[in-house]
Amino acid sequence: MKALLKLSDITVPNGLLIKQHIPTPLVLTQLKIMFMQISQISVHLSYLVNHHLIILKVMEFVIVELTADIINQSGTCINSPENFTNKIFDCLGHKIDGDDSGTWQNPSYGIYLGGKQNNTIKNCIITDFYAGIYLDSSTNNTLTSNTANNNNGDGIDLYSSTNNTLTSNTANNNGYGIYLSSSTNNTLTNNTANSNTIRGISLLSSSNNILTNNTANSNSYGIWLWYASNSNTLTNNTANSNKYGIYIFHNSNFNQILSNEISNNKNTGITISNCDPHGYCSDGNSNNTIEDNEISNNNIGIYSKNSDSIINSNYVCGNINLDFDSFDWLSSSGGNNTCDNASNWNDTGAAGCTYSCAPETEVSEIITNKSDYYPGDVVKIEFNITVVDQSGACVLDSVDFSITDGNSLSCSLPNVFGTYTDYNCGGHNINLTVTQKYYDCNQYGGINNTYYYVIFWQIPNNWVGETYTMRVNMSSGGQTDTSETIFNIINPNISLVKIANTTSLPAGGGLVTYYYFVNNTGNVPLSNVTVSDDKCSPVHCPKNNLTAGESMICNCTVTINQT
Repeated sequence: MKALLKLSDITVPNGLLIKQHIPTPLVLTQLKIMFMQISQISVHLSYLVNHHLIILKVMEFVIVELTADIINQSGTCINSPENFTNKIFDCLGHKIDGDDSGTWQNPSYGIYLGGKQNNTIKNCIITDFYAGIYLDSSTNNTLTSNTANNNNGDGIDLYSSTNNTLTSNTANNNGYGIYLSSSTNNTLTNNTANSNTIRGISLLSSSNNILTNNTANSNSYGIWLWYASNSNTLTNNTANSNKYGIYIFHNSNFNQILSNEISNNKNTGITISNCDPHGYCSDGNSNNTIEDNEISNNNIGIYSKNSDSIINSNYVCGNINLDFDSFDWLSSSGGNNTCDNASNWNDTGAAGCTYSCAPETEVSEIITNKSDYYPGDVVKIEFNITVVDQSGACVLDSVDFSITDGNSLSCSLPNVFGTYTDYNCGGHNINLTVTQKYYDCNQYGGINNTYYYVIFWQIPNNWVGETYTMRVNMSSGGQTDTSETIFNIINPNISLVKIANTTSLPAGGGLVTYYYFVNNTGNVPLSNVTVSDDKCSPVHCPKNNLTAGESMICNCTVTINQT
């Protein structure tokens, strides 16, 4: 068993670096010492000696830095150091690697904190434990920029822990990515929990947590709320390509599911049910709000059983079986949803959803064959325009094309299929083709038609170098849309002025120093800039790279003899 000792009792190996903060702003003195006199920290003796921690004491805070990888650690590595409060543990990107022996019955942890407060753990890579990071009854801690992958149980686990912040962590390829159990008022932002065997992010009896901009893809369950997980807010999260996207189960109430992307899940996008997928059923759920989510390309979009919810303004389209599905929606209500296959769901005042999933009139992204050009280059420009059925006709009324922000061109493009050679666009000739990408709605009974535009345009040689905006505006049946992109015209250029330090020499000649004023007058950086002069050599320059608009002065001294 490893001895747990205070640092004040430990002899430090030669060469261990201690950074001691002096109470002068931004002044650090580095001292190599044989003994540490920093109390109130405890670590494993073998961990300190073998892995060379750096301790940085700043006022009341102590920063512990990991300066080497820890490989094949047996058991728990960082085991709730005594008096570990107001500390920062920074792994500096180094690994804490276990021996892959931890189990649910005999767990091991990369970092375990029990009953700790106000600490930060960052930049750690933790693998092959039962759980990577485990907070037990701990509050006001911050976990940031850690990677907890390939652990047998959980990547990051919070049990009975409150007011902690998890930011920009990665927990992939574990059993569970991020697991909160009986934990409240925690904030999870910009974390990634992908490809975990069971769940990406799981909340068990955990309430009043805020989950924002997290990604939970390619798990069995993306985000899972169960057993009285109440009043949580999930906003702008992504739950794609799981078996189930977001699953709310067993008396979990008053949760806010807002503006999430939930797509390509094998079974359901959102489930609100009293039963889990294995057939165990208990209490239903009530008063959960599902609003402004994009729920598409799942087998079923929103599924409800023995639950009542508030369902507003969701885009629920392209789901394989049904967009909405329930035998009984109970007192669920909502409106302004977009869907096609609503089953027996009805928005307030509507039969089914308020809006259908018909394609919108729109201009696609403008694509160019590259982003940087020289004058005289030929630019390939591609974009699509989709128009929808307006009173029995798919009509493209107008297409306007322009390039601005320096020199400019502008014109109306044809809205009829065909090939147009040397088409006059504001005094510039362009080659243009307009083709039909999908079947016309008039001929084949569809609801939309797409025009596919390809333009070839040669940049005039006299166009100045700068960034230009390319824009397409369209209108159809009173609907309009705009798309734009930028591209650069590169104009490399350089100027050189040579002057001498004197205009006359004494009889017999003398030394002359020449100065060379070199200026990058183009709009791109120049590299490997050198100056040579057949009258003076070598020419000395302070640098050989110049950013756009940058100048330098070079010099050369030579003896000129009077003849």
